[in-house]
Amino acid sequence: MLALIQVESAFRVEAVSSAGAVGLMQIMPFWIRELGLPADDLKDPWRNLRYGCTILAHYLAVERGDFTRALARYNGSLGKTWYPERVMRAWQRHSAPRRGARHGPAIAAACYSAAATRPASASPASNQPTSSLTDSRGSPKCSANSSPSSSPLSGS
Repeated sequence: MLALIQVESAFRVEAVSSAGAVGLMQIMPFWIRELGLPADDLKDPWRNLRYGCTILAHYLAVERGDFTRALARYNGSLGKTWYPERVMRAWQRHSAPRRGARHGPAIAAACYSAAATRPASASPASNQPTSSLTDSRGSPKCSANSSPSSSPLSGS
């Protein structure tokens, strides 16, 4: 996640891209309709991280654990490898070899396992969010929390 943030915003909390992506993980505002509440502030670092982790976990589920394809989807460059390669270079530059060997795959596995708890019904060819990201109450289905009733965006 840290490498993704380095590539997306260079850890600038107030970053806004020319496309309108906001914050540390460069979240597009349309995700608020899919995952959150209209009052959600994507410049809030904690909220931005929750969105970014939820979105990446969703894409990991859609791509059945293929981290390269999930990263490309996150960036909107599915089918190209330049973005995943850039994230991996950032990760390799900033992680100690012993830490990277143990923790990198564990982080990816944790995101994938959180995402795998719900069906990945989005079309693999689509990079747009789908209503499958939320349940009937509008709560996100993709949660890094162990409790299925807790939402990664609500802070519960």
